[in-house]
Order: sequence, then structure tokens, then C-alpha cells
Amino acid sequence: MQSPINEEWANVRRYLIYAASGILFWIPSILIHAITRQGFGTHLLDDLMATILPVVIAAATLDFLKKKHKALANNGAIAVWMLFGIWFSGTFMMMISSSFTGGGFASADGFAMIPMAIIMFPLTTFVGSAYDGTLFGLIIVTCYLVIQVLWVLISGLSYRLRS
Repeated sequence: MQSPINEEWANVRRYLIYAASGILFWIPSILIHAITRQGFGTHLLDDLMATILPVVIAAATLDFLKKKHKALANNGAIAVWMLFGIWFSGTFMMMISSSFTGGGFASADGFAMIPMAIIMFPLTTFVGSAYDGTLFGLIIVTCYLVIQVLWVLISGLSYRLRS
């Protein structure tokens, strides 16, 4: 039997993993920017891939985590923490992807932007994704994850009302 303290640390570690899994949403954008560099956005395929691939990866990650941790999947914790991870890491990950075109960390004030990005992460992630080409993907995955959480809450409420 685990002690309550060890169990709490296991939960904290699990939630941090869920939040960190939000980083996977941004990996396709980084790869697309690394491959296309200055030519990003010159083809419609770039924009489509920057919109569709992150959504597919986020949905697949959520599905994998829900299957791996079935007990926590019932209360929507995975989707909430993953959504937080996507939005919190967004500005940092977009700075990585823009580094391939001379912006982000390749610019003189790239590292100076990190404290502001942490403090204002919802705003900086939203605005940055418009420039990054991932705005529609971010909106889609945000709606998808919020619907996942609402579905869990509504189904739990209806179960309680029936019993």
C-alpha cells in the first residue's frame, strides 16, 4: 500500500506528464518551419499541414493517454491538463519554430521574451499562433478538448441524477 504522500506525488507527476504532452501539438509546426524555412506559407499545403497535423497528433495523444490511464480519463483531467500544456508551452514552442527564419531565439531579444510569454501565455499563444500558421488548429483542438471535458462532466452529472 502506498502512503498518501507518495500517492499525491504520483498524481502530481501524472498531471505534469499530461501538461507536457501538450508540447506534442507544436512538434509538426516546428518540423514544417524547419523544413520550409523562409518559404513557409508559400504553398497551401504548408498551411493545411500546420492546421491539420497538430490537431491529429493532439487527438491521438489524448486517446493514447485515456487508454493508458482509464481511471483519470473519466474525470476529464487528461484533457484539461493537456489543454493547459498546449496553451502554456505555445509561445515557447513557436519561438523555436520561428528561430528557423531568423526570429524567436535566433533574434537578439529572443530570450528576453520568455518572462513575458510565461506571464501572458494565453494572449501570447493566441496572437503568436496567428503568425505561426497554427491558429485554426489551436482553435479546433481547444474546442475538441473542451468538448471532451464537458462530455465527461455532463455524463457524470446525468449518471448522478439517474441514481
